[in-house]
Amino acid sequence: MNKVKLMDICTKITDGTHHTPKYTESGVPFFRVTDITASNNSKKYISNEEHLELIKRCHPEKGDILYSKNGTIGVGKIVDWDFEFSIFVSLCLIKPNHKIVNTKYLNYFLNTSFALRQALKYSKVATIKNLHLVEIKKLKVPLPPLAVQERIAAILDAADELRQKDQALLKKYDDLIQSLFLDMFGDPVSNSKNLKVKPLGELCDFYSGKAWKKAELGSYGYKLVRISNLHKPNFPYWLYEGEMIEKLKVEAGDLLFSWAGVQASIDVYLYDGETGMLNQHIYNLKPKKNSPNKEYLFNLLKLHLRNLRSSLGGGVGQFHLKKSDITSIKVLIPDEATMQVFLDSLSILNDQKQQAQANIKKSEELFQSLLQKAFKGELVSELESKVSNK
Repeated sequence: MNKVKLMDICTKITDGTHHTPKYTESGVPFFRVTDITASNNSKKYISNEEHLELIKRCHPEKGDILYSKNGTIGVGKIVDWDFEFSIFVSLCLIKPNHKIVNTKYLNYFLNTSFALRQALKYSKVATIKNLHLVEIKKLKVPLPPLAVQERIAAILDAADELRQKDQALLKKYDDLIQSLFLDMFGDPVSNSKNLKVKPLGELCDFYSGKAWKKAELGSYGYKLVRISNLHKPNFPYWLYEGEMIEKLKVEAGDLLFSWAGVQASIDVYLYDGETGMLNQHIYNLKPKKNSPNKEYLFNLLKLHLRNLRSSLGGGVGQFHLKKSDITSIKVLIPDEATMQVFLDSLSILNDQKQQAQANIKKSEELFQSLLQKAFKGELVSELESKVSNK
């Protein structure tokens, strides 16, 4: 399949303003990387006057693509809304030439591992990863005829819709579990049912991850579990070529707490991946004797997270919780009978969740398989043949 540079199939590739604007309480939305890569509660606004100045150079419109170029790199999102907005330098604005390339097709490509590998190859690593416009413009895009692009985009749309439905069903089970917890134990933040409480630090040992040196990484060995791997399961792993370090070991069933990054990446997880070792900014929580079990703690901590994130305030950039913020979390200690009823009900819901997760795995595998085939050219020959015979 013919490959072309991104700059050759777009009418414009630029980035947002390089200076931090004056924020206002309301006005024109101002987008950063977190606005397209994660749920972001710290929305920013600028005045209409400043927006009108910024769009003289960079004017995002419906049908364009936003592409993350600082911090979390290599994420594309189609502008599918009508309202006016401006963007920060961390976002690249891509205006596809619609006579040459289908916007959905291009956006699907920009979100593949093929494009990410190119982006990582070009990235300049300092304190954060970043891409420059000149490098983004050089990204190589497989480009079949426009009619074939449209057909590929339609196939990927159908596969994406299937996986989104499966993910929505899983979220319903998660919401049901949290509702069950609140019904039985009340709000853990306010302790609305006046249960006995203990600080999390008394109930768990905390094992911290490590900041790995580049010289320790390689192309084989143990996986290093980073926040990116927890927050985005398909994100590439780093590999450690040395021996297993037991205090950093993480395995399926471990209760992990990521405590730094953008607000949405501060989260708690019951790890379900392969055995590996922890990267920095993650705690592995090991319950002590007579502590509630991991699943109970996991569901309790999920309900504490909203309060913890809001305590960080707004702003641009990275956030972090202090260890004392986490060890002081109030853990409700219910009576044994009530706890057992919860665990029995949780077991039934988890069985249903596992079926939903199995469906998600299948639909995700289907989607990823179609992506691979589409951009390796394996779908193209068949589709080109069908188009040419019409």
